[in-house]
Amino acid sequence: RAGLLKEAGELIRSMPMNPDAIIWGSLLSACRKHGNIEMGKWAAKNLIELNPSESCGYILMSNVYAASSQFEKAMQERIAMKEKQIEKQPGCSLIEVNGEVHEFVAGGRLHPQVQEIYSLLSE
Repeated sequence: RAGLLKEAGELIRSMPMNPDAIIWGSLLSACRKHGNIEMGKWAAKNLIELNPSESCGYILMSNVYAASSQFEKAMQERIAMKEKQIEKQPGCSLIEVNGEVHEFVAGGRLHPQVQEIYSLLSE
């Protein structure tokens, strides 16, 4: 949050263990926030190597480019995803009500009480 990306990069390089996807994803998100494209490319490359069939590295790097108004490069990341047949999974949330767990997917309408929920939300 403080924008200490150089220090974060040095810390990652000096770690005695291999950084995992959470480390690379966190660094990549920070690169978007602070506009560091070069470090973002490094983080994205490593994240994609760890999880080649997941969308997060491509999407986060696309967001790094878009935040820096490099929309052509942002689109290239999305095209690379499509060419590799990698799809973004919709976000989901879980909530417990009266001891029962309910799952909601972004834009989803499969919940058995969907009409009641949307009616309540529109009030």
